[in-house]
Amino acid sequence: MIEITQCGGFDCPMKEACGRYNNQPKEIMQTYFLDPPYHINEGGFSCDMYWGQNSEAIWQDLQEAVGIRIPNLNDAVDNTNKHFGSDE
Repeated sequence: MIEITQCGGFDCPMKEACGRYNNQPKEIMQTYFLDPPYHINEGGFSCDMYWGQNSEAIWQDLQEAVGIRIPNLNDAVDNTNKHFGSDE
């Protein structure tokens, strides 16, 4: 999965279905939301940061449609380490 900001889940009713909660976090420098990104009100539940089952496919389709590939940070770090000879 691509690198995304993790969500701690908090008391979110959708956390088990969200990639931001279920994604395997990086061991170093993983970003997390400081505050819950969702809202529960009289109208129900909403979360602008929800990363559901089809979200990654939609992101890939968007990149293909505009003709670019946006690498994730892990790719950039790997390439930099190879260039400078780091073993990390």
